Amino acid sequence: MGRRNFILITLLVLGLDQLSKWLTVNYLTFQRINCGWFDLNYVTNTGGAFGLFPRMAWLYTIVGIAVILAVFFSLNKITALPVLYQCCLALITGGALGNIIDRLRFKYVIDFIDFRFWPVFNLADAFICIGVIGLIILELKKDMGNKTDA
Repeated sequence: MGRRNFILITLLVLGLDQLSKWLTVNYLTFQRINCGWFDLNYVTNTGGAFGLFPRMAWLYTIVGIAVILAVFFSLNKITALPVLYQCCLALITGGALGNIIDRLRFKYVIDFIDFRFWPVFNLADAFICIGVIGLIILELKKDMGNKTDA
C-alpha cells in the first residue's frame, strides 16, 4: 500500500470524523433525531471509551498521542506489513487523531451516534473499533494457519 496511501486513509478517516462532529455541533444542538434503529444525539464525553473514568481524560490524550507518534515513527515498518494490516492501523490512527483533536480543542470528545442500548459514540470510535477488531481477526487467522501447518 505504501506510506502515501497509509497517510491518505488516515487523513480520510480524520476528515470524516471531524466533518461529522462539525455537523453535529452546528445542526444537532439540543435535539435528538430518530433515524429508525438509532438516534443522532449530541453528547460531550469528558471520559474515555463509553464515558468511563471522566477524570482521566488527560491520560487518554497522552496515550493517544503516544500511539500516534509510535505509528508515525514506525511508518517504514508498517508499510512493509500486508495491506489489510496497514488499513486497520490507518483506521486506528485516524480515529485516535480525531478524538485527540477534540480533547485538545474542547477538553471533551463530541459523540452523537446513539443506539439507545449502548453508550453514545462517534465515527472516530467506530473506526478505532473496526481497526482493532480487524487486527484481532487477522492475527487469529494467522495463528490458525500456523497451527494447521504444524
